[in-house]
Amino acid sequence: MNTASTQVTRPGRPKSAEKRAAISRAAGELFLNEGFAGTSMEAVAARAGVSKQTVYSHYENKDALFCAYIDQKCRDYRLAVDADDRADWTLRQWLEAIGERYLSLIADAEVIAMWRLLIAEAAEHPDIVRMFWDVGPRPTIEGIASMMEGRAGEGLVIDDPLEATQVFLALLRTDYHNRLLLDMVEPMDEASRRRRASRAVDQLFRLYTPVGEGASSPD
Repeated sequence: MNTASTQVTRPGRPKSAEKRAAISRAAGELFLNEGFAGTSMEAVAARAGVSKQTVYSHYENKDALFCAYIDQKCRDYRLAVDADDRADWTLRQWLEAIGERYLSLIADAEVIAMWRLLIAEAAEHPDIVRMFWDVGPRPTIEGIASMMEGRAGEGLVIDDPLEATQVFLALLRTDYHNRLLLDMVEPMDEASRRRRASRAVDQLFRLYTPVGEGASSPD
């Protein structure tokens, strides 16, 4: 008999949500100000006001801490389908909501700073760019694509959901994202984001609705 399989594991002391949040905030500040290579777990602990052991009890290493920071930023803007989204929303309503959230995300000051950091460090530290992509943009793109595929009967005819998602995000960004990164434009207000998102969804439906079903063929 394998006694190990029957051993009851005692629950450990719950990790403090407040300390975890403080560590994440401290790490974000350091990543953005010092870069990935210039940030150490010791520095994160000092800024968060906790011990290094406490940092390691929440995050295995700096990579895990970086990924958690990026993941939380995406969660803050709810770029995935979640319980807070209304079940009775049409595909168009859902895409408009996601579009508004996405436009808010790319204009977030920390997100802009992170993009600038990644561009600066990409050649020397390609691993952090891959981590960023795998935790941030890739799950977002795949989540939207999955939603489009699952609701394909609601007016869109899509052979490649991932490509359609990239088109949708490009229609939202236009040159706005580049101008934000270059500090050439102020972030949109709520009304402007709503108009941009609605227009992008209209364009997407024109591109992916068959001719003769309420949409004209794209030029």
